[in-house]
Amino acid sequence: MISNTRRTFLIGTAATAATAVLPSYQAFAQTTDVLRFITSDLSSLDPIVTTGTPIRNYGYMVFETLFAMDEAFKIQPQMAKGHEVSEDGLTWTVILRDGLMWHDDTPVTAADCVASVKRWGSKDSLGQSLMAVTETLEAVDDKTFRFTLTEPFPLLVDALGKPSTPICFMMPERLAQNDASTPITEVIGSGPFRFMQDEWVTGSKSVYEKFQGYVPRDEPPSGLAGGKVVNVQRVEWLSIADYSTATAAIQRGEADWYDKPDVNLITILEDDPEVTVGNYESGAANFIRFNHQQAPFNNIKVRQAVMAAVNQEEYLTAMVGLGNYEVCKSFFYCGTPMSTGAGNEAMLADFDTAKKMLDESGYDGEKVAILGPTDILNRPGFTGGWFVR
Repeated sequence: MISNTRRTFLIGTAATAATAVLPSYQAFAQTTDVLRFITSDLSSLDPIVTTGTPIRNYGYMVFETLFAMDEAFKIQPQMAKGHEVSEDGLTWTVILRDGLMWHDDTPVTAADCVASVKRWGSKDSLGQSLMAVTETLEAVDDKTFRFTLTEPFPLLVDALGKPSTPICFMMPERLAQNDASTPITEVIGSGPFRFMQDEWVTGSKSVYEKFQGYVPRDEPPSGLAGGKVVNVQRVEWLSIADYSTATAAIQRGEADWYDKPDVNLITILEDDPEVTVGNYESGAANFIRFNHQQAPFNNIKVRQAVMAAVNQEEYLTAMVGLGNYEVCKSFFYCGTPMSTGAGNEAMLADFDTAKKMLDESGYDGEKVAILGPTDILNRPGFTGGWFVR
C-alpha cells in the first residue's frame, strides 16, 4: 500500500525484467491518485522506431498488443478475443475482443491492426520473416482480420505477442501508415494510460493519466497478459540521473518508486526507518554481447575464452548487491521452457583455463572497446532492477 509516510524499496534480482514495471505497481497503488516513479528518461515517443527499454516500457503503458506473454512464458490473447488457423496452416484469422477504444474515443478496428502489424513487420526481424511469407493481410470486417500465407508460419501468434523489441504495438491506422523509420509525433494508443504529451519534458518528466475508456480483460494479470486494472489516476515518470539526488527524493517523500537505484546507496536506504528493503524476481537475463565482426571477437576462440573467464557471482554482486541474485549458468534463463542445460559446460568461471584458451586463440593484443550507454538509468545494459513505492 502507498502512503505518505511509508515507502517500500524493493531490490531486484539479477534476472529482473523491465516488463515487470507495468504489472508491478498495480498491486501496491491502492491509496493514492498519483504514483511518482523515478526511472530512465523517455527520449522518444515511437516504440517501433526506437527500441530502448524506457521506450518499450512507455509503450506498454500507452499502447496494447494483440497477444501477450504470461508469467509461464505462454502467449495469450490480449486485444484479440482469439484466433483461428486453417488445417493447412496457411490462413490465420484474428478476432478482436469487445470494448477496445483509442484514446481519442474512437473504436479500434481491424484496419488499424492491419496497418500496425505491417508497420511493425517492416522493422522487426521476426516480423520481417512473417511478412516475407504473407501473401495478403487484410481486414475482413471491423473486428476481424486475416493473414493468408504462402507457407506455414507456426510462430505467427508468438511473433505478434513477443515481449522483445520492437514490440507489435497497435496504433490507429492514420499513425501506423507512417514509414517505420519515421517517428510518430502524435501519441494515440488503446492501453490503460493516456500519454500527456503537453506535459512531456525530455530529460525531466513524462506523465500518464488513467484512460477511463479502457476495458481490462476479465482474467487476473499474468506477466504481460491478463486484465490490466488501473488503481491510480496519474503516473509521473521522473528522470533523475544523479543517484544521490534520486535517493534523497525517496527519503524526502518526493517520489514513491525508484527503478534501479545505485547498489552503493542501498545501505542508506536500509538505515531509513521510512524505507523497507526487499526482493522481487521477474524473467529476463543479462548478457555480455560481442561484436563478432570485429577483432578480436571475430575469433570464436577468443569469445570462448571470455565466456570461460566470466564469474557470474562477481558481476551480479556488483550489479545488485551481495545475495540479491540467482546464479544461472545457462544459455536460456533457468526455469524457462527452453532451458535444457545443453552447452552450459562452457561457462567455467576458471581464469587459468580461460588464460590458456586465450593463448591458444592467437590473440594479438587487439584493442577491446566496451560500450557504456548513458541513456538508461543505473548500470549500462541492465534492464531490470529495483522499484520504490
